[in-house]
This record gives sequence, structure tokens and C-alpha cells, in this order.
Amino acid sequence: MMYKLLQKSSRAEVLNYSKEQLIDYIIHNYHREQLDMIDEIDQGLAKLLNVHYDHHGEELTKDLSNLFATQIRSCTSFPS
Repeated sequence: MMYKLLQKSSRAEVLNYSKEQLIDYIIHNYHREQLDMIDEIDQGLAKLLNVHYDHHGEELTKDLSNLFATQIRSCTSFPS
């Protein structure tokens, strides 16, 4: 990623970005906080699974873990 893309750009500059540059720009300027939050939730989920898996493993694996994985994919995957 180019350093220039890490800063807010003018509309004219953004219109000239390649698809990859535009995705990087959007993620950095508008989704960084959500991606950081996903990392924190992921760490908490790992801790939750470690502590409660013996008694609630099936529920946690089937429901919570799969839901979280689905949400991450929807937030981080972009069409090619």
C-alpha cells in the first residue's frame, strides 16, 4: 500500500485509484476501527472457548464460533 493512500485524499485523487488502491483506502480510512474490534473479539472468543469448551463445546463451536467467522468474512472479503 502506498503511504499517500493512508491519508485522506481528494475526490479527484480517489477517482483515479485502482480497485486495489481504493479497497486499501476505504479499509484504512473507514474500517480500521472495526478491524481492530474484530481482533479484540477474536481474542475474547478464543479465551471463552478455552475456558468453557469442556461443558459447552458443541454449542460454542456450532453457534458462536461459526457466527463470528461468518461476520468476519462479510466484513473483510471484497469482490474481485
